[in-house]
Amino acid sequence: MNTSNIFPVCKAFCDGILIAQAYSPENPSEINMAFRNAYQKQYQKEPPQFTAQTFTAVQVFVEALKVMNSQTKVNILPLPQLRTKLNEQVLIGKYDTPLGEIAFTLEGEVIQKQFYVARIEIENDGKNGKFVFIK
Repeated sequence: MNTSNIFPVCKAFCDGILIAQAYSPENPSEINMAFRNAYQKQYQKEPPQFTAQTFTAVQVFVEALKVMNSQTKVNILPLPQLRTKLNEQVLIGKYDTPLGEIAFTLEGEVIQKQFYVARIEIENDGKNGKFVFIK
């Protein structure tokens, strides 16, 4: 239900449904605005939650690798050691992402400071819609 691809499937039956979401294009952070603008420039629409989550995953790996590389050059680490150290670094970091600030538990569960609730509004054509975020 967290994707606009659902609108043509459920049509008017979706109208008014409340959805909890991990992402809002309206998040005012600098990283989200850069992500959102790049996505809109390429696709001429708002980025969906799954795209924001994918971007965030790559961002977390890149930031963790940068920290690791400042301590020990990652290109000289054997692959098993690199994987272990990367996992350790990801788990101890805090990240400012399009989703907002996130961190991880020692088991790897995401700790997200904020989440969003949206109401689906289907347009009069009964096929298209949008997520209207509730404050």
